[in-house]
Amino acid sequence: MRGMHHHDHTNLNNYSPPPPPEIPAYKNQASTTPPDEGRKYQRPRRQKRNPLLIPLIAVSVLALVMSALYLQTLFAQAQRDTSFAEAVETCDVSETSPYIEVADDGDTLLMTSEGDESLGAPITEIACVFVELEVPSSIINRFETTRALDGTQTGTWDVYEATWNYHPNSGSHVTITVVDPD
Repeated sequence: MRGMHHHDHTNLNNYSPPPPPEIPAYKNQASTTPPDEGRKYQRPRRQKRNPLLIPLIAVSVLALVMSALYLQTLFAQAQRDTSFAEAVETCDVSETSPYIEVADDGDTLLMTSEGDESLGAPITEIACVFVELEVPSSIINRFETTRALDGTQTGTWDVYEATWNYHPNSGSHVTITVVDPD
């Protein structure tokens, strides 16, 4: 061990740390380009979504659906209100006739036919109104065969309900009303 030099670790006054490593020249230059600009593919920056966007879309769709349903109901109501008046007009019934009358803002049709001892609408006018309202033949048959002993009869179809009675002296009394479909 003679050829080896022995270091003296007890003398720390002469100690100096090793120099820092040199920074390569390419890393030492100040960069003027953003770090992502040197890449070939840049992902577009994602913009933050407005947190109210989805609820706003949902409310808009709901409003459109509700508006469509409201308009459909309004249109159906307008059709119902005019169906009695249109049937009476198509059958050339006089607007001043006391025997065929549209009542209750268009929701009721009242008809009275001629009897042996009373005046009323001709049965041909009532039959015409039945055809215009598309009264089913089963109800028309029951109407034609009703006797005084049968009392008040009832029939329903589409959005209508009809009640009627008959007596030979006073004729038939028919009431047709618009009812809400089930």
